[in-house]
Amino acid sequence: ARRWWRKISDHYKAVVSTQSTGKDRDSQMVILDEIETWALEKSRVADTQKILHILYNEDVLEESNILEWADSADDDIQTSIDKFIVWLKEAEEESSESD
Repeated sequence: ARRWWRKISDHYKAVVSTQSTGKDRDSQMVILDEIETWALEKSRVADTQKILHILYNEDVLEESNILEWADSADDDIQTSIDKFIVWLKEAEEESSESD
C-alpha cells in the first residue's frame, strides 16, 4: 500500500514541477480538483484525507489552498477530510499566534 501512496505523491509533485509558475494557487487548485474527481469516480473518497496529508507533508499543496478548496468540495469529500481540515486550521492558528 505504501508504494501506491508514493506513486500518487510523485505524480502530483511532477505535475507541480512542470507548471511554469511552480507552486502557485491555480496549479494546486487543479491538483485538488483532480484528486476530488478521481476519488469520486473510483469510489476512493475515504482515501482523500491520506492523499492530501501526504501531498501537504511533501510540500506539494499549501495549507491555505487546501482550506480554500475544502469549502467547495463535494459533501462526501468534506466529511472524509474533516479531521485533516481541523488539524490544518489548528496548525494555522498556532502559527498565527507564534508570529
